[in-house]
Amino acid sequence: MIEFSYSIQLLRFAILIGVVLSILVYRFYGWTTGGFVTAGYLALFVTRPLHILWCLAMALLTLLVVTRLIMPRVILWGRRKFAVMIICGALLSWGCEKLILPVFQPWPVFDSIGLLIPALIANDAQRQGFLRTTAMVLVCAITAYGLIKVAELIWIVLKPG
Repeated sequence: MIEFSYSIQLLRFAILIGVVLSILVYRFYGWTTGGFVTAGYLALFVTRPLHILWCLAMALLTLLVVTRLIMPRVILWGRRKFAVMIICGALLSWGCEKLILPVFQPWPVFDSIGLLIPALIANDAQRQGFLRTTAMVLVCAITAYGLIKVAELIWIVLKPG
């Protein structure tokens, strides 16, 4: 059996909160939050800002590689652009992790999703700008973290026994 640093219930709750927050932000402001699941996953790392900084750096690197190096040479839009973002984001994240692994291990336990989150952020940043996307990702992640903590407190108080 695989042991995770977060319970499956907490992970599910965090993702659910992230999806709801992302929908609300899009509904009221018309801004996207770097993918529906991004805020929920990043909420789990709010107390580890270096991990979030790593994710945003990989997202920016992915955005720059795809928009400055690949898109001027290849016609990319829609699903093809999204697929290239995912592939580039995963390869860049994985490659950079291998370079610095002895010093810092980003995304402990979330190896596979840690490769996808920067690409999701980069994909939204390509449409609405990196600063706006980063701001919305951080606001939603911090809000999700706060809601998770409130839910944990309520659970402790109301827990029978």
